[in-house]
Amino acid sequence: MPLSTREKKLFVGFFCVLALIFFWIKDTGTQNRASGLLEPIETEIGEVERISQEESKEAVVHISGGVHRPGLYTCSTETRVADVVEMAGGFLPEADQSTINLAKKVRDEEKIHIFLIGESPMPVHMEMEGTGLLININTADHKTLQDLPGIGEKTADKIIQYREQIPFGAIEDIKNVPGIGEKKFEEIKELITY
Repeated sequence: MPLSTREKKLFVGFFCVLALIFFWIKDTGTQNRASGLLEPIETEIGEVERISQEESKEAVVHISGGVHRPGLYTCSTETRVADVVEMAGGFLPEADQSTINLAKKVRDEEKIHIFLIGESPMPVHMEMEGTGLLININTADHKTLQDLPGIGEKTADKIIQYREQIPFGAIEDIKNVPGIGEKKFEEIKELITY
């Protein structure tokens, strides 16, 4: 029995609606997959930007002593002491390379002194206006650290071990050394610098 014109229109309309639904579902799925692909890319780009911003932090360091061109150098905070020595023309023949940690990363406003063979080891005190001599917890030797109240031989060892891994960036950082709590810090804080 042949279909009437009305039935043909309904039949064609029904298939058109089905086709539209099919293409809509297919298009939505493609968009979801595409957006799923874009999200990691956007995250990676954001991560790259964050890393490059961290790397772009500048440090101005002062290098003196046994190098060919002592002075101020601008570099990244990711720069190692060895790189700054190279920027300064390398070591002089009489430089005592055993007194410096070449692997250490530089900090802004840091002074790096390359001692000459026979020159006294790293300075352990720093003259501070109005306060007298302070013990530098980043450079003081074992014996000088023991001059601080409550710091014995074992604690001095711990301070030196700690700073070889992580240089002190503030006097409060000494509280990270096992055996130095708030009470001991209060006793020595007026006597130390970094």
